[in-house]
Amino acid sequence: MPSFVIAEKCDGCKGQDKTACMYACPNDLMMLDKE
Repeated sequence: MPSFVIAEKCDGCKGQDKTACMYACPNDLMMLDKE
């Protein structure tokens, strides 16, 4: 199942080491682009 992030609502989980979307996505296929 494809996943997506609504950029307007994403706050990067407020600087935590691992974001909720990274945790929920199997095999760490997602990562937060901090730029």
